[in-house]
Amino acid sequence: MTRALTMATLIALGAPAAPAGAESARALLKQGNQLFASGEYHKAREVFERAYRLNQDAVFLRGLANALVKVRWHADALKRFREYLERFPKAKDRAQIEQMVQVLDVVAHTRLTVRTKPLGARVYIDSEVGGQVGETPFAGTIEPGTHVVILKKNGFRDVARSVTVKPKQRVSLRVPLEVTLKVSSIPTGATVHLDAEGADPLGQTPLETGLPVGRRTVFVKRPGLSTYKKTLEVSGPGEVVLEARLARAVPVRSTPAGARVLVDGKPLEGRTPLTAQLTPGRHRIELRLKGLKPHRDEVEVTTTSPGAITARLGGGALLSMRSEPGGATLLLDGKIALGRTPLADVPVPAGRARLGLRHPDRRGWDSALELGAGERLSARVKLGRRSWPVWTLLAVAGVAGLVGMITGVAALDRDKELSNIVVEERDANDRPTGRLAVGACTADGQPIFANMVDTTGGGSANDLCGLGLHHATTALLSTAGISAASALLYYLLFVRPSVTVER
Repeated sequence: MTRALTMATLIALGAPAAPAGAESARALLKQGNQLFASGEYHKAREVFERAYRLNQDAVFLRGLANALVKVRWHADALKRFREYLERFPKAKDRAQIEQMVQVLDVVAHTRLTVRTKPLGARVYIDSEVGGQVGETPFAGTIEPGTHVVILKKNGFRDVARSVTVKPKQRVSLRVPLEVTLKVSSIPTGATVHLDAEGADPLGQTPLETGLPVGRRTVFVKRPGLSTYKKTLEVSGPGEVVLEARLARAVPVRSTPAGARVLVDGKPLEGRTPLTAQLTPGRHRIELRLKGLKPHRDEVEVTTTSPGAITARLGGGALLSMRSEPGGATLLLDGKIALGRTPLADVPVPAGRARLGLRHPDRRGWDSALELGAGERLSARVKLGRRSWPVWTLLAVAGVAGLVGMITGVAALDRDKELSNIVVEERDANDRPTGRLAVGACTADGQPIFANMVDTTGGGSANDLCGLGLHHATTALLSTAGISAASALLYYLLFVRPSVTVER
């Protein structure tokens, strides 16, 4: 098929001169052939079309059809070649033109569409010499076979895509345009990956490559160092420049803990123990804690060393701490952890310090101590148990005392009511004797006078004897007292810590 299309070119260049008397037409034919030979096919098409309108001769129609083939307007070329066969049935090149019609009939039904993100890219097929065939979004015909689609847009990198097209097939390309990506790293020699850390590397730093538009993530990696990650939203023209400072995670610890860390004079966030991200090379390290002498050092960071940076700060007091049970965390000023007991000769800042112990199974302990520079202090703390039993016993005592007070008041009211009732004595025949007495109850809750009635009509005196309230009040108040005493005893024996300090 390519050979047939090439023949069309030879036909155009070898076209005979126009008939005599058509001087301007001959001039257009000469101009059109020169433009065709120089590869300016669009201009040649315009000249041949103008000449054909001026003089509808076979040579101009054939030249126009071949120029249309070169600019890949295959459907229009097919139409012009069929017009040629119809108008000039006795043309000497009829067999060749018929072959061209058969070829173009296939090409006209073989289509390629190209979309880019963003749109507006210039489209070339196989080379730029043949000229631009369109602009994205592009839809046009293409000869069957393998081709290279070239896309160009100002501010973006040129993109080339290979595509294989079968006869009468429709092929669609979606191509994200690329901006220029420049990646450098400290140290150099790191691999660059796009969209996934495990993706095939684009190359090693320093690197210049293409970055497709859209949401993209760039990874820069080197063994033994931290991975640099940068997510970008690429939408417009230009270039993206990234500088990846790859670092090594180096633990920094101090005795005591809680020191500020400065690297090359710049403070890091947090306090020791912490992890510093240090780039390979030599660095100045300084650790500071108020009340202690600062620690200064220089370290050489490589992909394998140092394993960690440790410092022992001096200039303050030395503290040894034991606890029962052991494993308690010793805190300085409520936030700086100095370690777990037992501890021996731990440096602490001179001056007034607030020390505390925290144990998962015992109550915390806190105390303020005055520490002198160079002083050695030893402390032993017996941590108290959890205080929830004390609060439970106190709650029981409070509830029992409150309820006992309520029942006591009720019992006093009963006695008062009974003392105001007048009862009348009766004989064996249940006849009134005329003697009156005030109602009263025995210790077991029975009325004092066996044969008496309430002259007020209030009922039997037995109904008014309620010594059960007295007994309940006694029991409740006794429970309250015992609970309160037990809470105090538990606190003194088990909750209150005991402390021994030696200087």
